[in-house]
Amino acid sequence: MKNEIAYYYHLYPEQLIKKGNTYFFNYQNKRYSLEPYKRNLDEIENLYLLNRILVEQNIFFPKLLVNVMNQVLTSINGRYYCLKEELLPQEKVRIEEIIYPMSYTLPVEKLKNIRRDQWAQLWESKIDYFEYQRSHIEQKFPKLVEGLDYFIGMSENAIAYVKTIEKTIPKTRLDTLTFARRRVKAKSTLSEFYDPLSFVMDYKVRDIAEFIKSCFFETDILETELEKWILSLQLSDYGFGMFFGRMLFPSYYFDLYENIINGKENENKIEQVLSKIDAYIEFLNTIALQITRRHSIPFPQWISSKKEVL
Repeated sequence: MKNEIAYYYHLYPEQLIKKGNTYFFNYQNKRYSLEPYKRNLDEIENLYLLNRILVEQNIFFPKLLVNVMNQVLTSINGRYYCLKEELLPQEKVRIEEIIYPMSYTLPVEKLKNIRRDQWAQLWESKIDYFEYQRSHIEQKFPKLVEGLDYFIGMSENAIAYVKTIEKTIPKTRLDTLTFARRRVKAKSTLSEFYDPLSFVMDYKVRDIAEFIKSCFFETDILETELEKWILSLQLSDYGFGMFFGRMLFPSYYFDLYENIINGKENENKIEQVLSKIDAYIEFLNTIALQITRRHSIPFPQWISSKKEVL
């Protein structure tokens, strides 16, 4: 791969470190990574434009680099790669950076290929796929399929709730789209959090909700600590409604489901989710109670602290 890096980028590292399918190297006191591109091809121009805008507004963002042909994607042995200049340490991202993200001026209309704010539509498509897939995997993954109906039902609640919020609560200036990530995990590093290839255009509550769900199911952080973070959020009624809708959707289950199907996780790991789901429902009840003390928004019938029934 040294020859390819030299040819396409005019960089000449002495050593490459390979982790998975990604190559890391240093050259002239700068750190780089060359990694496979895994997203849709029609998204790369938007990702590159967004990266350029963010780099201009914040010098610490990792940079996507073009090759000698002025292209972001480089085809090597039949596979597309992207080169990034790494500017951030491999330390854990601070909670404050997730809960209180900085504001950036972004041309949303020019970034439509990476928009992911149509949650209900995206979730409906995901559920349809899982229901289609059920008959093909139930013999091989009986534990996984056993809980599928429950989480599909929970998803349908989330979809109905988000649609209600979108129809009944107006947006404010706090509810503009910004850059977010597909997932923010409890143990995400700064490098992962600011990875330009992970960005999507969405509401800021996407990252906050996914982070809190990950903390609940994957760490020993106390629920009272999570509640304190939620109470500190500066959101509109619409923002809190969408935040709660995102908390309702069981992405933690579906992400693990897909990893198990694809051989990345053992099926027994699903017990980690199933063993905490009752506690999570109680956690949602507590969140709803806290939100209703400051905001007049509806909640699903099965949330015991509801102020208004859908």
